[in-house]
Amino acid sequence: MTYPYEKLNAMILWTIFQRYVLRKSWSSIASKYGFRYHTDYLHLNSAGAQVLAELISSHLTNWMENQPELLTK
Repeated sequence: MTYPYEKLNAMILWTIFQRYVLRKSWSSIASKYGFRYHTDYLHLNSAGAQVLAELISSHLTNWMENQPELLTK
């Protein structure tokens, strides 16, 4: 499903309004629209941020394990 820029922009503004004026959580906003990992087609919610953090951590750990000279200095 694709959306024109104007609709995407409106969704982002509506999301900001819900978060900061209505004080809804990022996750509740996302679930309202059937999203798991983002709130408005662009910004991550807490679940999306957790997935990204775990991915980065995993890649950094694997990279560090394959760079033994960095661990001995």
